[in-house]
Amino acid sequence: VALETLQATLAAGGDPTTAVPLAFTAVATAGAELAFYVTNMIVGNGARHVVVVNLPDIGSSPSATDGTRELITALVTAFNTQLANGVAGTRGVLLVDAFAASQDQAAHPARYGLRNVTPFAVGSAHVPRLRFFVLNLIGAIVWAIIFASAGYLFGEAFKLSDDVLMQAVKG
Repeated sequence: VALETLQATLAAGGDPTTAVPLAFTAVATAGAELAFYVTNMIVGNGARHVVVVNLPDIGSSPSATDGTRELITALVTAFNTQLANGVAGTRGVLLVDAFAASQDQAAHPARYGLRNVTPFAVGSAHVPRLRFFVLNLIGAIVWAIIFASAGYLFGEAFKLSDDVLMQAVKG
């Protein structure tokens, strides 16, 4: 019922301040409904091991604008809270916290192998293609110079240490 009311309000050009509480109700209801389906229809029909993954924090994604980040995160939190409360204590249900994982990935991308997300973030921000290309090219050239120089210097240091080691072995 909450989702239909939200859709009708937005479709009729309704007041967004009215739509936000309706959105929270609709999203929280969806989380509770999913928990109900898991506990009553899946576990209730004999499933012994069920993995449920909550929603990631899409409010921290590059495509979320500054004006909507907090709202999106709050909506996702409302869904996840109802889902977690609904499956809590249900035997055989493992709740995977994608929300916390996504927040950690956004805060520490290198831990997850996400070394350079700048091109994706810039592309998601709708930067013009030519500007994106030029910035990406500059970044690639700088990266190549730095890592090629570091590799060369490491190789020279390794060669020097190898020569010293060989002299020590020969005595």
